[in-house]
Amino acid sequence: MNKVIFFIILLIALLGVTIGEQLYIDKTTNTMLAQIHSMQATIVNNQNQLNSDEVLDAFYDLRDYWESREGTMAFFVDHKNISNVGQCIVRLRAALEENDFTLSKTEIYLMHEVTYVFKKLSTFSIHNIF
Repeated sequence: MNKVIFFIILLIALLGVTIGEQLYIDKTTNTMLAQIHSMQATIVNNQNQLNSDEVLDAFYDLRDYWESREGTMAFFVDHKNISNVGQCIVRLRAALEENDFTLSKTEIYLMHEVTYVFKKLSTFSIHNIF
């Protein structure tokens, strides 16, 4: 009887950790996608002055949010996916500094795609268990 109770407690704890992990990943990726959309609009609205304070402030908000979550995300997901987001951020920064609208637009689009795919790969699926 004790083994059954222990098993049930262990199962409930594991389920709680799994749900907490998924909620954290979902919240982080949803916030990132919202900030990316905001950054896309900022880039389009300031296409002639991409190194302006408005654009750089939006970029730093995006970068700082990701950097604050990156370490925790590394516990839950593949490091390659995390590094892809980081690489997009670095390339976007360079494009903004060069005031290159086409490259900036391309980089923010790639960041969106990488984050979206990252979110889809991290979503709970019964296929991921087996």
